[in-house]
Amino acid sequence: ANEVLIKDYASHCFQRR
Repeated sequence: ANEVLIKDYASHCFQRR
């Protein structure tokens, strides 16, 4: 459903250690 949204969110969260 929102694979792109989740991927973008995860990348942002993971990058913002």
